Amino acid sequence: MRQIPISVISLVLLGLVLAGCQASEKAPAPPSPYALASADAAYDRGDYELAYRKYRPLAEAGVVRVQVRMGTLLYDGLGVPVDHAEAARWWRMAAEQGNASAGTSLGFLYTRGHGVPQDYTQAARWYRMAADLGDDHGQFNLGHAYRNGRGVEQDQAEAAYWYRLAAGQGYAAAQFNLGIMHAAGEGVTQNRKEAVNWYRLAANQGYAPALNNLGWMYWEGEDEFQDPVKALALLTVAAERGSENAAINRANIAAELTPEQIAEAKRLADEWRQRIAAWGG
Repeated sequence: MRQIPISVISLVLLGLVLAGCQASEKAPAPPSPYALASADAAYDRGDYELAYRKYRPLAEAGVVRVQVRMGTLLYDGLGVPVDHAEAARWWRMAAEQGNASAGTSLGFLYTRGHGVPQDYTQAARWYRMAADLGDDHGQFNLGHAYRNGRGVEQDQAEAAYWYRLAAGQGYAAAQFNLGIMHAAGEGVTQNRKEAVNWYRLAANQGYAPALNNLGWMYWEGEDEFQDPVKALALLTVAAERGSENAAINRANIAAELTPEQIAEAKRLADEWRQRIAAWGG
């Protein structure tokens, strides 16, 4: 009878031992709901150092939303020293598992060169990943990339497409940018009425640049768009919300209006403040 070499027998036995070990291994236990709730509670009350300590093992266990939060803590230096490279590591883990918010955040890091080399192509790649998953921030940032030709070939129509998707989700900056594009005919057909509509949607949320632009369109507009009283009201609210241009424009316009018009503008400004408050702005 032919003998089997000892080395072969050893390999067979080793294989059997390894197979037995693999069969006996258990899948890692899911994170304890209590541990997650405890970490969230620490975060919500502002105890970020404790939250970080509690989140870390959960993030290492693969909890995606915790990985996203780890990135935020490290990027902003909440409870830990600022570490953009480490933030990028956690956001990348979450993004590679399909988390849209992490994809947008990682794209932002590549745009700014924070924790990673500045790379507009990589930024656009991650923005697109997030945008395709419906993230409004990702859609806005991808639109911005197309508008400025950063990491992608400049394409104003494509920029308007992505802005519109974000604007449809109520993203005020995207609504404002669409207003600019319609006012100028940039990537879309020039249409002042559409510009006013988009500015108004953003203004309803208290977005100061939109309040300023809408006010200015009422001041310099023609036909149904011209209304100096509305212009002064909008510019007043915009100035209150931090627009320096609005403060200058408001002073110039007020000098040309009657006391009655100024009083009516104050009343309309109050209506805008109430509208913005109702929107949560």
